[in-house]
Amino acid sequence: MVPGRYALKMLQTLIHNNSVLSYQKKGRGKNVLLLFHGFGQTKEVFDPLMNELETNNTLYSFDLFFHGGSSWNQDEQALEKEIWGSILHQFLRENKIEKFNLLGFSLGGKFVLATLELFPEKIERIFLLAPDGIKTNIWYSLATYPLYFASFLKV
Repeated sequence: MVPGRYALKMLQTLIHNNSVLSYQKKGRGKNVLLLFHGFGQTKEVFDPLMNELETNNTLYSFDLFFHGGSSWNQDEQALEKEIWGSILHQFLRENKIEKFNLLGFSLGGKFVLATLELFPEKIERIFLLAPDGIKTNIWYSLATYPLYFASFLKV
């Protein structure tokens, strides 16, 4: 690592209807990349990637709700796609972002796909890394619901 090479990351929050979405910003390039982590992780999982890409990109790494510094404070309300759209619209407006790219790992892939449906005209590229929920196949079902299938597998 070269001393002074990496810019400081800026930790920020977005408040939406009493809920908090925590994120960090790094870089000042013209390409914007929004990063969404997997289950049980935090926004810091992308620090090494952000360090490599910050020269030519502006990167935003988010803590998904119930992870890290983000909190969902709407007890009886599920996070639905339309609510996510409202939250992200507020984020894009506050950060003056017109066009952007998306990267999602595992659970973060669901946020990428929801965002793609909500803002197709603003998205340049998407990157899905081991995305969750695209399609379930028989091997996934066998691995995650073994008791259910046990009766079918008896000889």
